[in-house]
Amino acid sequence: DSGIMGGSGSHEFMLESPNGEDQFVLCSHCGYQANTEKAVGVKPRIQELKDPENAPPLEKVHTPNIKTISDLMEFFGINRDQFVKSVAYLADGKLVLAAIRGDFEISETKLRNHLKAIKMEMAPEEVLLDKGYHPGFLSPIGINDPDISVVIDSSLGDGGLMVAGANEKDYHYKNVVPGRDFDNFTTIDIAEVREGDVCAQCGQGKLQIKRGIELGHTFKLGTKYTDENSMNVTYLDDQGKEQRVVMGCYGIGIERLMAAIVEKWHDENGIIWPVSIAPYDIYLIVIGKGEEEKNLGQKMYDTLSNDFEILWDDRSESPGVKFKDADLIGVPFRVVISTKLLKVNAVEVKVRETGEVFKSAPEEVSGKLIELKEKMRTSLR
Repeated sequence: DSGIMGGSGSHEFMLESPNGEDQFVLCSHCGYQANTEKAVGVKPRIQELKDPENAPPLEKVHTPNIKTISDLMEFFGINRDQFVKSVAYLADGKLVLAAIRGDFEISETKLRNHLKAIKMEMAPEEVLLDKGYHPGFLSPIGINDPDISVVIDSSLGDGGLMVAGANEKDYHYKNVVPGRDFDNFTTIDIAEVREGDVCAQCGQGKLQIKRGIELGHTFKLGTKYTDENSMNVTYLDDQGKEQRVVMGCYGIGIERLMAAIVEKWHDENGIIWPVSIAPYDIYLIVIGKGEEEKNLGQKMYDTLSNDFEILWDDRSESPGVKFKDADLIGVPFRVVISTKLLKVNAVEVKVRETGEVFKSAPEEVSGKLIELKEKMRTSLR
């Protein structure tokens, strides 16, 4: 959905993640992909009327204290897909009635895009009552008010006898035939796709709904912002003819990119930052309070700082806490200096990604880590 950016279309770049804030649809057969706000599925047909012209006449039925689809199913003894479900909206202040088959939900994004509305919200009850219509009993039947637009979903175009509200409190109609009993509407697809719907593109695969993180978005703006009603921007082409500037734009979600990387690069102990984007390269820990340990820690920090970004954990916490936090934060390399290691003229290095631990002479650590970091960076390509 291009939303307020407008234009002729847009493309989202999604990473599948169970923790994602967005949803998208995949076809199991042809690879069709779309955001659920735009996706289209095949709507299964219900029993059709063999002879619509001779169908039973519309009949008003008293339905006191019955408002929900479940209550109506029990009252009329029919299935959910045999109901006309209607919802009223205010789109840029204008009243719109949207109707759909009872086994589907209305996609407000599809409806808003069709109406080209900037703002759309549920119509307040008082607005409907002022018009003489009762919430909970709405339908397109009998609505001839030029101030009300009626939009119905394509799922209602091939149904049998249905039940719909009578726009009157505690009354419904049965034997409803869309097109016969109401014809004051525009028909489009305003249905949300459902898990397992047949793909409308190939007609064979089943649609799967996945959660994901939106990493980027490109917009085909066309001349929306350069036409005579906006910035009025033109240029001369190679033939000397004036042409309208065509625009496009894109956005990259930096914070979402970081979240997406953590989704992929982690284990039970915490984050595992790839070396190419890690905020720090080395997590430095000095164990021991002696001058020799402190001096070597400072020397290692100064030396390694020439080639690496270093996070020096100088908190007064136990070694175990620091080790756990090093794994949690996920800096690629952990370098440890301790009294025990000083006795063998060594420091300890742990590679966060692989868990490999090795010892090295202090003067050789920088060269080894430069080489190891480059290998790890190359492996990401």
